[in-house]
Amino acid sequence: MSAGRSRGPTGARGTTDGGTRAWESRAACRHQDAELWFSRRSSARAVAICATCPVLAQCRAAVLVREKGLPACHREGVIAGLTGPQRHALERQTDRSWPGPPADPEAPLSTFPFSYGVDGGLTPR
Repeated sequence: MSAGRSRGPTGARGTTDGGTRAWESRAACRHQDAELWFSRRSSARAVAICATCPVLAQCRAAVLVREKGLPACHREGVIAGLTGPQRHALERQTDRSWPGPPADPEAPLSTFPFSYGVDGGLTPR
């Protein structure tokens, strides 16, 4: 990625809203430098930005769909407030206990079945 490029991590394939991805226009990362999401030095800042995002649930649902079946080593950067290994662990947990992403892409974050703890762990709500 080139420095100065203004686009957060949501601009990749994967959608849960019938293909429109309209929710991306409201993402907190929308006008951030893309390098922020893929640098270990800035991952804490990226996670903090995601924590304030009004479309975090939609982003998490989209990334789970997009990365379904990928091994942890092929999941890079911070997306939806989670690192690649955290997204992989979430997929493994949700495969056992969650029926899938919300049917309504505008669903509030409270419909997401796991919370992201301060210690980096995911716990069922």
